[in-house]
Amino acid sequence: MRQSLDRSIDNKNRQDDASTWNSSHTINVSIDKNQNQPNKCQTTRTIPSSTSIQPMKVHHLSKEDWKRSSKLIPNYNRLSPDTFKQLILKNIPITYHDQIQQCLAHIESLECVRQLANLWCHFFQLKIEEDYWNYVGNLNTSIMDWLSEDVSKEIIQRNSIDWDRRKTKSNIQYQIALVQNKLQQTEYNMLKHLCQLSSKFDLKSNIHVKHSIDIVFQAFAIILRNDLNPFHVHFEQKKLLLHFNFHDAYLVKSFYDLNPTEKQV
Repeated sequence: MRQSLDRSIDNKNRQDDASTWNSSHTINVSIDKNQNQPNKCQTTRTIPSSTSIQPMKVHHLSKEDWKRSSKLIPNYNRLSPDTFKQLILKNIPITYHDQIQQCLAHIESLECVRQLANLWCHFFQLKIEEDYWNYVGNLNTSIMDWLSEDVSKEIIQRNSIDWDRRKTKSNIQYQIALVQNKLQQTEYNMLKHLCQLSSKFDLKSNIHVKHSIDIVFQAFAIILRNDLNPFHVHFEQKKLLLHFNFHDAYLVKSFYDLNPTEKQV
């Protein structure tokens, strides 16, 4: 069983190395040059009117798991201005290098782009986490209830089922709501920052600067896809492990549903 699992994980790693993570993880934020109102930004998603959710006692990802996965998240604030600029230029066609270097020559414009890059990174990180929790939430509820509420710890340990009994339906739904709430807030912050960027550099009338910023944004779509791929692979592996553990649990539950004798157990 473990050998089969290791082979599946290796195959999954090769697939993710060969291709980038799901291209559906996108957000379309743009500046509308035709708006009559100055500095009016548009987004294809609704900005939340409220970001509050009801507090409740909840078990988050274990500290060890979060510590391991958080190391896979890029932090562009740690890069020096020159290193950050070189990262952008490396993902832009050479024909645009002079134009982009001129645009990012001022530290103020470079820091604005860096702030937006970190917001984008946080948004896509949350999209990956949302995908994971939605996957957990769509698992067989009868097996989940059996693992979390009905079956004894002894049976779980005896059959080597890796399951956190705190993963109840209510806790999983809370995790999904929590991530979605963070996504809404992050998207709101992105739109707000984009509007400030438009106002500060007069992107509606300064077509040359707007074109340069658009090129930088396109470069960061590539950068983030590459930099967040290890984080994405980590959660894909968690889903794969969960799939195998649920399959094991299904077989064990089916066996105990037959009311086996003590000798058969």
